[in-house]
Amino acid sequence: MKTIKIITIIFGLVLPLSSLAAGLQISPSRLNFTVAPNQEMTQKIVVANPTADVQIYEITADDYTNFIKPQPKSFTLESGARKEVAITVMLTQANQKVATNLSVVAKPLTADGLTIGTGAKIPLEITVIETIPSYDKNLVFIVIVVVLVIIIIITSLYFSQKRKIK
Repeated sequence: MKTIKIITIIFGLVLPLSSLAAGLQISPSRLNFTVAPNQEMTQKIVVANPTADVQIYEITADDYTNFIKPQPKSFTLESGARKEVAITVMLTQANQKVATNLSVVAKPLTADGLTIGTGAKIPLEITVIETIPSYDKNLVFIVIVVVLVIIIIITSLYFSQKRKIK
């Protein structure tokens, strides 16, 4: 009987604390970058506050902090609000692949006593290749036109041969 009272008291103390936990929603759930050396690339994540309280959010890379820059790194969101955060990466060495996590931590703005924060880790992968292929739009257009002309010539030759046979 004494054990049940102790367990009830512990749950009575712990359960109200869980309602103080900050909340967060993040999308997308992972980031993949393919860049050339010394080329910056930016992708965006959206952080949302699903709680009824104002929250403070902080975003950091677990590793490679010199090469991964969230902007803004810290911000406040009202209840139900959303914010786009730009994640910019730039690595200098070619032919490498690095992986880390982007940590997003939310804490209540007004914290009396014990505060429990909520966090999430977004997997982030960066592949650095020697050069990223780029296509000249004019060249692509010319190739398409040439292919269409060849198709038209072959089609007209085919039908002209059919008429001669009849």
